[in-house]
Amino acid sequence: MSLWTVTQVRTPDYALLPAPENKYKPLGEIVPEALKQTGGAVSIRNDRDKPQKIGVAPAKDAKYNWVAGVFGNVMLVESRLVQKGQYPDGNCPGEIYTAPARDGSYVELEMLSPMTELSAGQALRDDAIWQIVRLDHPQPSIEKTATAASSAHEAAVRELSR
Repeated sequence: MSLWTVTQVRTPDYALLPAPENKYKPLGEIVPEALKQTGGAVSIRNDRDKPQKIGVAPAKDAKYNWVAGVFGNVMLVESRLVQKGQYPDGNCPGEIYTAPARDGSYVELEMLSPMTELSAGQALRDDAIWQIVRLDHPQPSIEKTATAASSAHEAAVRELSR
């Protein structure tokens, strides 16, 4: 069993995942113009015609377990603690799906837990924190946005670790 949260948001300017060493996983066809790698993060924008999905491999460091959507000078950041184990869907704890116009041009910010075998009466717990973060200016660079998301995530990790 795995817990898999999907936060659907209206079309952001772009969605963002941390990508240490600029490593990400295409989980289907990616439109090259929609994707950017920079500053230890990967961003993706909706394509009008094609759905896209990307993910990131599990990181050893807790500072890399977040996903974000950017809307002008506001960002939604979802944070989780890193958990050891094998994740579903290409072993990705964080993913972004972008829907084409025919499906409504929304984005899914997805966080997954590792696969776990449960016995009768056992339960899974997977705490998350969602934050709305104001950015310094209306169109900040992806690098600055990734830095702001990482800072917000670090605060969330401190809270989740209590």
